[in-house]
Amino acid sequence: MASTAFVSSGLEFVPNNYAVPLNNVNAPEAFHLLQNFLAQSPIGRALVEPEKLSVLQIKSFWETGVYDDGGDSGTPSIVFEFQETEYVITPGTVRAAMGFGEHNAYTIAVGDADLLRMMREIAYGGSLTKIGQLKRPFLRKEWSFFFDCITRTFGKKCTNWDAIPTDSLQIGYSLLYGTHFDSGRLVLINLGEKMTENRGVVYFARFCQLLFSACVSGVEIIDVDVIPCFKLHKHIFSDLINKDVKKGNVGDLLMPALVQQFLDDSIQVEQQQEPVNIEVSPTQPIRTGGRIKHRAFKPAKIIKPSTEVGVSNSSVPKSVGTSKKSRAKRPRSDDVEDSETLHHRRRRLMFLKLN
Repeated sequence: MASTAFVSSGLEFVPNNYAVPLNNVNAPEAFHLLQNFLAQSPIGRALVEPEKLSVLQIKSFWETGVYDDGGDSGTPSIVFEFQETEYVITPGTVRAAMGFGEHNAYTIAVGDADLLRMMREIAYGGSLTKIGQLKRPFLRKEWSFFFDCITRTFGKKCTNWDAIPTDSLQIGYSLLYGTHFDSGRLVLINLGEKMTENRGVVYFARFCQLLFSACVSGVEIIDVDVIPCFKLHKHIFSDLINKDVKKGNVGDLLMPALVQQFLDDSIQVEQQQEPVNIEVSPTQPIRTGGRIKHRAFKPAKIIKPSTEVGVSNSSVPKSVGTSKKSRAKRPRSDDVEDSETLHHRRRRLMFLKLN
């Protein structure tokens, strides 16, 4: 596990493209819901895999890759060479390798108004005058963790992790509203730009390994070539908890409809597996650093791009050597029921789970 930049085989690897902690074992209960939600989301695999990195394979990918931005209406691509064979990477290749799934249309980007509305819906406590100046410390610990995971994995930077980049907001919006943001296209563009900018400094080491392994089959990683992977340490949880304590009144933990549905499904599964026999008062409060309030998001307007924007919806070329991964399951976007009886029953089940 690495936490600072290091040099291997003549390349500098900077702290970026972290693997994030989605295992509940070492995490406080308050973070389990969003850990599980992220783990089962379309970006779940990209947040944690692979665990083993080969410096020689990454070096081959990084030093031979040729990036083409596709122009105004084309499709971006990277062509790299290994053992005298060329491999072509398109957004479809990235989606297949990382399990993002394929859709008929993609949300290129939602507008600032939608992103700001999302932040209001999760109780962002800072100024919302400029979308480019949003900071994680103004969020409750749970949502701060959510955006930290996304930024540490997908952000094309290696410092200033408190800032929430627009790309992270777009990815977060797609998960919370169920839109089809083209994360594969974003990953390819960020990789290509960093690769072209400096061949001696490697960004997105995990993604380089994922794409190399997806394209070049049958090449094993030799132990002597293994390099450490940047990982988000478990002390992030205590840091976020302490920051919330210092802030005092952190407000309600607001849950978008998809997260609420995910919670409801989880409770239902637990109830079926472990029948509850303990009586709990229907007025028993639930506290996790602030009063929990269930609140559903309003539907977002989806931008349906035409084929002119250059998004490739075709399958991955056979020459790339990838196979389609099974689509990650999305939480259903059913409306949250708000009857008083059902509300109290959910609160009782949550109280039992938390205590």
